[in-house]
Amino acid sequence: MSSLGRFLGPRLRPHRAALLLVLLGLLVQTAFGASVPMGLKLLIDRAILPRNWSLLVELVAALAAFCVAASLAAIGRSYLYARISSAFINTLR
Repeated sequence: MSSLGRFLGPRLRPHRAALLLVLLGLLVQTAFGASVPMGLKLLIDRAILPRNWSLLVELVAALAAFCVAASLAAIGRSYLYARISSAFINTLR
């Protein structure tokens, strides 16, 4: 184990659950960022051009719901990250 791992491990161990939630938030945000281009492609190719209005409504609703979920994940991730950072700084003092 590296010296950085030996230094960080004991200080971050009490925050494992919060760190996992931060990681989950990052995954949700990454998935949203990767899915937007595909969602727009589907929106144009399968809903707007063929004038499939029911699919258009479904896709817009899905994109909006995923946007809200990604925003909530970003807020939660930022809050937890700030909390973990301040607790970590306090352990160093």
